[in-house]
Amino acid sequence: MRCISRVTDDTYSQKFGDGYHNFYVEQRCTVMSPSEICSLCSVKTATKVQHSRKYNHGTINTPIPDHSHIYGSKWYEDAVKKYTAPTQNVIAFAEQYKRNTYLATIPPTPKKRRPVVVKTELIHKELSIPTHMEKTLEYVDTDGFNIEYIKLHQIEYNGNTYFKDSKNKLYKKIKDNIGPYVGRLEGSDIINIPDSDEE
Repeated sequence: MRCISRVTDDTYSQKFGDGYHNFYVEQRCTVMSPSEICSLCSVKTATKVQHSRKYNHGTINTPIPDHSHIYGSKWYEDAVKKYTAPTQNVIAFAEQYKRNTYLATIPPTPKKRRPVVVKTELIHKELSIPTHMEKTLEYVDTDGFNIEYIKLHQIEYNGNTYFKDSKNKLYKKIKDNIGPYVGRLEGSDIINIPDSDEE
């Protein structure tokens, strides 16, 4: 059976209306396990890293814990008051993941079809250049910060699909979404150069 732990993935984190602060979409662990909770999710600690399997987001058949930064939690609802609501597209994206997690708990029936879930695609990567480091979770005034939208184009290279920006930076394509940075395309080679935007 598939593990019933609720997890997050930093790749799919989304932004509140202020365009700066993040929250996570709800997902279910993909590991097959002889018990309800797999060995990777069975040990929880006091970590503050939301996308760690050691962070306790509960299970998909229980309410989302208040402290979780997942869409729909008490923390999320309080954060909306501070950082404003996400755009309708972002909310639709989060709702899709919530539905997918819920549908995974319903046993299949032979005579009925499961509802088709509309696929939402990410078509840009948000880039912000930090001017200071936040050391606490206190509210930070984002006035004066600029958000730069980078156009990405889908390319095929050596049998793999990537997203490429105007500086030839490549990002892995994961299920029609933008994944992690993999390097720069120089001529016919991918060069493993650190992402200058992450410095």
